Formats: sequence, structure tokens, C-alpha cells
Amino acid sequence: MADSLKRKPIHANNTGNIQDKEKNMLQQKSKIIQDHPKSKTKGSKTKLPEDSSLQENEPVNQEIGGDYNRDERLRSVSPGGKKGKSPKENQTILNEASCQTIDDPPKQWKNILLFLLIAIVIGFVFVKTDYSALYGYATKPRLVCNFNRLIKRYPSEDKSLWVALKYGIEDILNLENPEGPSVYLFMRDNSSTAVNTNFVEDIAYLTASCFDKELEPITFTKDDFDSDDYGIAIAKYKKDIHDGGVLVVTVNLNEVPGAAARALHTICDKFSPIVRKVVIFLSLIIDPKSEGLPLQIAEDTLRTLWRSSLTRNELDPLIVRVSDSVFRLKS
Repeated sequence: MADSLKRKPIHANNTGNIQDKEKNMLQQKSKIIQDHPKSKTKGSKTKLPEDSSLQENEPVNQEIGGDYNRDERLRSVSPGGKKGKSPKENQTILNEASCQTIDDPPKQWKNILLFLLIAIVIGFVFVKTDYSALYGYATKPRLVCNFNRLIKRYPSEDKSLWVALKYGIEDILNLENPEGPSVYLFMRDNSSTAVNTNFVEDIAYLTASCFDKELEPITFTKDDFDSDDYGIAIAKYKKDIHDGGVLVVTVNLNEVPGAAARALHTICDKFSPIVRKVVIFLSLIIDPKSEGLPLQIAEDTLRTLWRSSLTRNELDPLIVRVSDSVFRLKS
């Protein structure tokens, strides 16, 4: 009875033998893989992937029989039974993908640039759109004033004079000047000829035709400034000027008395004008020996003419109004 109690079960011996065999098989597999030439690369570590297609009881020589192809051996098997890419091929694909990610700008920057480009195009279209056509009304064409005919007649005059006249008068014509009227003072010396005596009138008539081909300038002569009551000249101006036009004072300011010249303070006023859409032309005779800037010469000459009959408070504002744009003629 004692021997029967100490006897080990038969299946215990079998289990021990099976475990020993499995251990020996795993050692042999490990040794064979280590001895293979492709597994001896310096610094390389070989890891045998799990292969569900191999059975534990399959002979080892069948696993490595013939020319052992490691890349083929390490291919993964997809659920559909098809072989996937080898690790070397997978690594190549990963490298290419990483290079493309580094070389290409981030996708969000591409979207931002595209958005900015679209915004610029929309803004350009918005600015250039003719809304008058969209809403059924037509914009008035810009009125222009061409002095080419007078430029040929008076070739000695400075180009700056014609440029100032053109743009200043066109601003008045198109109501683009927030202030008005536009006043021009032309100075000429006392040795002038009949040619430059007509210069101011020629400009006045051409300017009037720019307002309307049938319009003639309003003319103030010496008789309009003959009275000390400057209100007479203002009343005439209000009566004739209507909604706009051209005023030319054919008499030189040298012949206008200081008391009557007060009318020009109101007529040429830019701050509280009677009518804004008006161009006024004045003339002044100066000493041919006068030197300096045209504006300074005009102020000195007018102050000499009117200081005896006007106070300082009256004289300075009047000079400012009649000398808004000053030109010295050469013709």
C-alpha cells in the first residue's frame, strides 16, 4: 500500500516529457536563426513575428529548408489570406510619407492663403463694380476744361500755370472742391502790351465755355467800383451769378478804391460764399523790378494801394481772399 501511495500519476511523466521537448525545440529555433547569415548584421535585432500558419509540431528543417529568405519569411498575412508588404517595403513607404510631410507646407497655411486670395479678388471686384448700372441710374461724366488753344497762343507762360488752371477749374465744375469760389490773380508789369492785356479775358471766356458753351462770363468794370457803397457791386454779383459761372474783373485792382474793394471780401469769400461753383479772375499791375515770390509781391502791392483807406482788420482778410492763387505773367 505504501508503494502505491508514492507512485506518481502516469500523465505527470508525459507532461514533463512534452514540456522538455517544447523547450528543446524553441532552443533549436533560436540557435538556427542566430546562426543564419542575415541575422548577424551588426547592431541588428531579429524578432520572429508570430505566424499562425506554422504549427508547433512542424519539423524545424521545413521552416528553414532550402535558401532561407528572411524578408519572405517575415511577411505578414492579411485576414484575406493575401501576403502584405515586407518590413523593408513598409519602412520605405514611411520614409517617403515623412519626406512629403516635411517638404509640403502645412495644409492649414494653404487654406489661409487660399482664403486671402479669394478675399482680395472679391474686394477688387467690389471696388470696380459700377453700381450705377446695377441700380438703374447713370453717373454723370466728369467735366473737363481744355486750354490747348491758349497754350499755343501764349507759349511763353509756365506750364504750371495751365496745370493749376485746369485742375482748379475742373474741381469747381465737378463740385469736387469743398470750398469755393476759386480765385485767380494774374500779375503783369506796367510795360505790358495789348497781347497780355487780353490774356485774362481769353481765359475767362474759355472757362465759361467749359461750364456751358452758351455761357458768357460776368464782367465787372471800373464803373462797378466807382461808389464808396460796396453793396452795389455785391448786389449786382448776386443778381447775375445765379447758380454758378465765371466772373472776370476787367479793371485792374490798381484802379479800384479801397472802400469799394470791400465788395471783393464778400464776393471772393471761401468760408461763406454766395455761390460755390464760381471761378473769379482778377488782374494787378506790378513794378517790373519787383522780385520775390508772386504771392509776396501781390501782398506788398495791394497793401500799398489800400492801406490808406482800410484798417488793418479789413485789409489783411481782403488781401488773403483776392490772392488765393497768384501767377506772374510773362507774355
